[in-house]
Amino acid sequence: MAPLRSVPKEVRDLMIAANNSWCLTFDNLSTLPDWLTDAFCRLSTGGGFGTRELYTDAEECLFESMRPIVLNGITSLITKQDLADRAVIIDLPQIEDEDRLPEKTFWREFEKARPRILGGLFDAVVGCLANHDQVRLDALPRMADFAVWVTAAEPVLGWPSGSFLEAYTGNRGAVVEQSLEADQVAVAVRLLMAERDSWEGNASVLLETLEAFIPESTKRSKVWPKAAHVLSNRLKRASTFLRKVGLEVEFSKSGDRKITIRQGSGKSVQSVHSAQGQEESDNPPDASVDASPNLDAYDTHPDASQKEAPRDKDRKIGEMDAKDASDAEFPTNSISAEDDLLEGEI
Repeated sequence: MAPLRSVPKEVRDLMIAANNSWCLTFDNLSTLPDWLTDAFCRLSTGGGFGTRELYTDAEECLFESMRPIVLNGITSLITKQDLADRAVIIDLPQIEDEDRLPEKTFWREFEKARPRILGGLFDAVVGCLANHDQVRLDALPRMADFAVWVTAAEPVLGWPSGSFLEAYTGNRGAVVEQSLEADQVAVAVRLLMAERDSWEGNASVLLETLEAFIPESTKRSKVWPKAAHVLSNRLKRASTFLRKVGLEVEFSKSGDRKITIRQGSGKSVQSVHSAQGQEESDNPPDASVDASPNLDAYDTHPDASQKEAPRDKDRKIGEMDAKDASDAEFPTNSISAEDDLLEGEI
C-alpha cells in the first residue's frame, strides 16, 4: 500500500500508480473532477489504459488494473451516481483534543495490535474461501462479488446471517440520497413528481417544465442543462438512483423520443440469506470455524446496526443559491485551481 497521495494530473498517472500499488489512498480531497470520477469507476471494477510505448511509432503500452481506492475528505466527495453506486461511505467521528495521540505513541500502540489485526484479517479470508460457494443471495447489488465475499465471511466474523448486506444496503440508501441531492436535474424531477403519478413528453418539453421548479440562479449556472439532449443524458445518469427512490424513467426507442416518468415501487436490494445460514440448525459449523478468533475482539469492523440517517428528502431546490450551483461544477479535463493549491499544501 502506497503512502497517501494527492490527486493525479491525468488518467495515465492514475494507472501508473495503480500498477505499482495494491491499494490507492488519496487524502485531503475537496472535489473530484468528472474525468477522475470516471477513471475511479473503471479502476474499481477493472479497466485498462493504452498509450504509445516510448521510442516507438507503432507499439502500444497497456496498463490494466483493478484496485480498491480510499478517498478522504471533509466534504461530500462522491456525488456522481456511477461512482456512488460502487462506494461505501463512512462518516468518522471527530477526535476530541483530549483523545489525540502523538504519532510516536500511535504507531507504538499500532505495532502492538498489528499481529491481532493481521490474524483477524487472515481468519476473515479463510472464512471467505471456506463459505464462498455456499452463499446464496436473494438479489445482488452493483458490487455483486464484493457482497458475496463479505457475506461468506459472516460466520467467522461472528456476524448474524445477512447482517452485512443489511448494513451495506442502508449505507447505499444514504449514498443515493446524497447523490440525488447534489444533482439539480434529479432534485427538479423529484419536485415535479411530488404531486403526480406520471409525466410524459419529449426532452424539450421536460426541460421547459423543470425550469419552473428551479431558481433563476440555478437556471443561469453552468450546471443546469441548456439543451434537450444534455438534459436527456443527465436524466439517464440519474435514472438508476431515481428508481431507488420510487421514480421510474423510461426512454422511448421510437422516433418521437418520448420520456415517461412515473411513480414506481422504489425497492432496492433488501433480503439476503446464505445457504450456510439456512443449514445452521441441521449442520452446525465445523469446530475449526468455531475455534476461530472473533474479530469483534479486535474492534476491526463497524457495528452493522448503525446506519446513517437519510437527509431530508423534501428539501426544496429553491433553497439552493448561486454558490451551491457553482460548487457542484467540476472541470472535465484537468484539476481545478483549488486542487492545484491543495496539492501544493500537501
